[in-house]
Amino acid sequence: MIHSINIQDFSSLRIPKIKVSSPNFIERAILCWKINRYLKRIASMVKRDLKIIKHLKKDQAENFLDTVKLINSNIDLLDDALVDLSYLGNKSIEKNMKLALTSIYNFQSKLHIAIYKDVKKENDSSEIKETISHISGKNLSRLHSA
Repeated sequence: MIHSINIQDFSSLRIPKIKVSSPNFIERAILCWKINRYLKRIASMVKRDLKIIKHLKKDQAENFLDTVKLINSNIDLLDDALVDLSYLGNKSIEKNMKLALTSIYNFQSKLHIAIYKDVKKENDSSEIKETISHISGKNLSRLHSA
């Protein structure tokens, strides 16, 4: 079985444009449809590709992470614009936005795990721990005396 994530699918996603002027009913309906389609497409692509992440090599995950970060920033920009417009009064947009944001953040965290899973963890030396506790103790005594 070949495991691959289609990066072009992710990078081809384009944010629907939102006009600042208040759209009429038909324009609002079309805009809501485009936004919902965009958000649902993101969620479905993430759900589809989430299973494949654990099979990625480190360099593949790093390359893919850049694309996911770009999409994440685009979704954040779209969310900021929609919050200002009260999600165009559409509850499904708000629901789909939360779903898309949750899924893309989850996806990004899984990519980070795939990238850093082989990094060796270093134990803290006791000297560092003692120094930190000493400094913290000094700061606490200063706070109590003030």
